[in-house]
Amino acid sequence: MAHRALLASDPAATWARVALTGHRPQGLPAGTEPWLEAELRRIAAKLAAEHDTQVAISGAAAGADLIWAEAAHDTGMPVWLYQPYTGHDERWNQGWRDRLAAARGNASRIDTLGSRFSVDVLHARSEWMIRDCDAIIAVVDPRRTSGGTWQALKKIPSSMPIIRVDVLHRRTTVRDSARALTADDARQE
Repeated sequence: MAHRALLASDPAATWARVALTGHRPQGLPAGTEPWLEAELRRIAAKLAAEHDTQVAISGAAAGADLIWAEAAHDTGMPVWLYQPYTGHDERWNQGWRDRLAAARGNASRIDTLGSRFSVDVLHARSEWMIRDCDAIIAVVDPRRTSGGTWQALKKIPSSMPIIRVDVLHRRTTVRDSARALTADDARQE
């Protein structure tokens, strides 16, 4: 309890803004979306209560990004959307387009980085989100070892806390700034 009290007063334990990087719908294992929605709601509530999180940052992409925006909004947390470029949802199915429209309507801030698609603007959006957050949620399927989520993870400073949501094993772990997280040395959050 004394250690918990010490951490509660530690400014490093305050994560005012938390961003999320994660897989698109096709990168999420079949049947995991309902679990992910519930888990991100649980995480948003815990972040607000225990880390004084005031803002959720979402990259506004279909899949984990929009699920995070919805979960944060549902728990009363203001959401900032960082869209990569104008019209980034033009090829999405209608369901995800509707979810983005709702997220835009609920967002307290919307920023758009570019005017058209390029891989560079997608990477820049990830860097922008990492720059503006105090901790990051990484929604990953450990079988996937390439793509935008993994590229973003490589850019996260070692001092930044990472809340790793493993959708395959349905497990959430934390790498805090005091120590590195290893596969076998993760504490359940």
